[in-house]
Amino acid sequence: MEKLQEYYTRSRYPFILNEDVVSPSEYVNAEKSSNAIEMAGKVVEAVLTYLRRNGIDV
Repeated sequence: MEKLQEYYTRSRYPFILNEDVVSPSEYVNAEKSSNAIEMAGKVVEAVLTYLRRNGIDV
């Protein structure tokens, strides 16, 4: 989750890296996007598993 939070802010707002201002388009690329999508899918699966295990219909 921590890594996904990083992608959330870095993909939306400029930030400072090594004393330079970096725009989202300079930081986020196809590889980082694919990794974030994969991680998000794992989070969704973990949540669904938890809900089902606890008798919550999804």
